[in-house]
Amino acid sequence: MSQQHLRYLMGATTLEVALNNEKRVVEALGTNYPFADRPPWIKNVRLATKDEDNRGKDVVVETTDVGNILIQVKSSTWAKQKFLRRQAYGEVSIRILCVIISASNDASAICRIIMPLLNRAHNERVAKRHPNSTRH
Repeated sequence: MSQQHLRYLMGATTLEVALNNEKRVVEALGTNYPFADRPPWIKNVRLATKDEDNRGKDVVVETTDVGNILIQVKSSTWAKQKFLRRQAYGEVSIRILCVIISASNDASAICRIIMPLLNRAHNERVAKRHPNSTRH
């Protein structure tokens, strides 16, 4: 097997793993939400469009009150650090949440990783829209 073919296969595998993780996040936050207390402000969860994906977004959480909350899904600390550098350099929005999801994470684990970040982002946006709100 040539080096070029091996690099192609590794790249294809990496893309497949990434897309699978993104789909699992959508399912975990959406139709397969594993807990009884799904936040009522989550209206819909979907994969990013091709245009959104080109701008650093993988998953879009549509809310009832503060617009979309955007998520970038990574499978390693190295990839997350690389994305955070892109945010620091202004290449992608700093409002995009970045999470590490591994192939072994089930829906419960995915929600335990993402929901604290989503809740914080939602609460911050509510506070900006309604400075006198006591909602947390």
